Amino acid sequence: MAQRGDLTVLHEPFCNLNDYGETDVGQRTFDSPASLLAWLTATMAAYCTTVGLPFDPRALTWEPGEQPEWRRSARWHTDASNSSGFERRERVYRHTVENSEKLARYAAHHRPFYEQLFAQRMDVTPWE
Repeated sequence: MAQRGDLTVLHEPFCNLNDYGETDVGQRTFDSPASLLAWLTATMAAYCTTVGLPFDPRALTWEPGEQPEWRRSARWHTDASNSSGFERRERVYRHTVENSEKLARYAAHHRPFYEQLFAQRMDVTPWE
């Protein structure tokens, strides 16, 4: 998780729960997979309402298996292919933003784009 001011970039939030015992999303702290999943579900419901789509919680689960459109990048989708929904996974990365100058440069380059997206974010508070 990278944080700067009010911006939180969260990648693999369930891994953060596993590694640190909690994970922050904006001003919220989650200390269990169930609480994070409940919030993510509320967020998806709010998004669907905002854009005029029906929300179906079954869309948050799937049948395990590789998707044809993933074949070219199958190694990036191994966990998703072997799962049936959102779940906690343990990860240890050899190279991180903290120990790799190259990744730190990538993060610095992409930060303005995330900041622009954050500035235009949808407020899901009314749906919680």
